[in-house]
This record gives sequence, C-alpha cells and structure tokens, in this order.
Amino acid sequence: MKDYLERFQNRMEFVAVIDSIVNRRNKNTEIESWFEPFEIDNILFSILVFIMECTLSEDRECTLSEISSFLKDIMPYYNKQLSLQQIETVTRYLIKDILRSNGKVHNYGVMNYEKGSLSEISVMLIEDYMIAEKEVGYKLTSQGYNFLFRTKEIDDELGFKMEEFRLKLLIQKKNYKKAVSQSRELIQMLRNKENQLILFEKRLRNNLKQVDSEEYISLLNDINQTLEQEYSTMQDIHKMIDLSKKRLNEEETSYGELSEKEVNAKKEVAMIENNVEIALKLQRDLIIQCRKTKEIYVEMLRDSLYA
Repeated sequence: MKDYLERFQNRMEFVAVIDSIVNRRNKNTEIESWFEPFEIDNILFSILVFIMECTLSEDRECTLSEISSFLKDIMPYYNKQLSLQQIETVTRYLIKDILRSNGKVHNYGVMNYEKGSLSEISVMLIEDYMIAEKEVGYKLTSQGYNFLFRTKEIDDELGFKMEEFRLKLLIQKKNYKKAVSQSRELIQMLRNKENQLILFEKRLRNNLKQVDSEEYISLLNDINQTLEQEYSTMQDIHKMIDLSKKRLNEEETSYGELSEKEVNAKKEVAMIENNVEIALKLQRDLIIQCRKTKEIYVEMLRDSLYA
C-alpha cells in the first residue's frame, strides 16, 4: 500500500459527513420548498456550530426551543418571514429527521486501503439526552466536534495546536506507530504554510498592486502566531522523544535484547525524532522567511511611493 493512502478512510469520513447533510435522507418536500437551493445546507451547518457554541463555549443546555430561537434570529439573512409555528416545524425537521436521521445511523461506503476492502463509515453528528422529565437536550457527538474542529474557521486557530496535542498524547501512551503518522501531519501543515508564503512572495515580486495589505497582514500574523507560540511545544515533544529513547536503551541494557515489539518501537521513535527535527527546522526557517518577506514588502512599498 502507498504510504500516502494510509488512514485514507479517515479523510473520507469528512466526505461522509458532508454527504449526510447535502444528500440528506428523510426529505420533506413541503418544508424544503420553503427555501431556495443550498439554503438548508447552510442552515444545517449553522445549527451544528450553534449547538457547539451552546454546549462547549457557553456550557449550557441546548434544547429544541433554543435552536428554534436561533433559527428565528438567522431567518432574516435568508430573507425569510416564517411564522413561529413554521420555525418550530423547520427546527423539528432539521434536528430529528435530518441531523438525527430519525434515530438511524447514516452509512457511507469508503475504501480501506490498509485492509484492501470497502467498508462503511457511520455518521451521526448530534445526539440527544434527557435534561429533565420530558425535556431533551442536544449535543454534538465526537464525530460532530471533530468535523467542526477541522473546518476552516476553527482549524486556522487551533489546527496546529491540536496536532501537537495529539502527538504528545500518542507519545505518552507509547503509541509510536500512530505518532509517526501524526508527526508527518505536522510536517505537511508546516510545508503548506511554507507554500503559502512562497506563492505570496512571488505575487509580491511580480506586481505589488496585486497584493492586498490586509491579505499580507493576515498571512504573516497567522504564520507568526502559529510558529512563535508553538515552537516551545515542539521542543517539549522533542524532549519526550529523548526520554522514550532513553527508556528503550535502558531496557536493552538491562535485559540484553529487546522484544520484537520494542525493536519496532525503537525504530518508530527514531522516525518520530527525525520528523520532529524536520518540523522544528521548518518552524525556524518560516520565522526567518516571514521577517524577510516583511522587509521585501516594506522596501517595495517604499519604492512605489517614491516612484
């Protein structure tokens, strides 16, 4: 199997989640007719974000009544003037029939290249629970949280931090095989930032007028905040790897040899160490490159003013 297809089914899970909403089952044609194409898709994702905000950020219960109030607040954005009864009907439909699938799991077929077979991914983004007698609350499932955390608005802020956190946990649990993959993910994220910076600088050198000042500020601030805040975390991860190496070496010295599992662990730790060192170098290089890009931008801006 190709290395780059490892955990392919995890990538396809996001397609499965989107499919469960865009190609939703249990459609009610009458309610759907109240809206223009794509509006319900947007409303469904907005509801997921609202549920997350209630339960995660504000730490309060999220009921059908709360969701109905939220829908009432956002209807003007869709130029809709629905009655309270209609809004309640829409709420029950979107929550119970679509997001809860009438209690039935939405399945989606994906290829698992590691097993060499097609399997099904189950999708259930929200779950209900009893708050009090006859009152039901709704919250995101772990799948729902994971999906929203990986969308742009949150991933831009937390993506790199989350990947580091996962890598730390995997090393602490001595799950070195998964930690190898996780360390590769960090490198990919950093190289993506590097590519963004290279493309921006090319556009900058080609024609200053093509570059918007807000885009410049946003890009450099994003990279600087990501790197300068997380550099020390990556160093901590490097120290954790050193401790793992030391522990494995001590076991080899004490017992004369390592078991097959420990031999594999030693190889995986070495791979993680190599990947972490690459990530640290990429971080350092990007910090330096950000400063150089800033100097180029300021110099070109100055030259254009005196031209």
